[in-house]
Amino acid sequence: MVRLIAFTYNDHKIEIDVGRFFGKESIKYDGVVQSEKRSVVGTEHHFTVCEDNKEVTYIINIGSKNQHSCCPTVKVKRNGAIIIRGYNT
Repeated sequence: MVRLIAFTYNDHKIEIDVGRFFGKESIKYDGVVQSEKRSVVGTEHHFTVCEDNKEVTYIINIGSKNQHSCCPTVKVKRNGAIIIRGYNT
């Protein structure tokens, strides 16, 4: 697995890893795996956690810049609001 991105938001660490082979994707929240999927072109991950006694839903999209690119992209939404969007450079 290769780390695509890791960041902290509201004192919680989110790590997004992708496999070099066979398209495995893994999402960790505070070190605990919340979602794992396999995909060739990227997929969408959903998970819900408790933050400050409130339920929070994250949606993470992993894809590619375009159909001819191997440069992965990532978009992270927290309760519907985009908090991360961009390319792995």
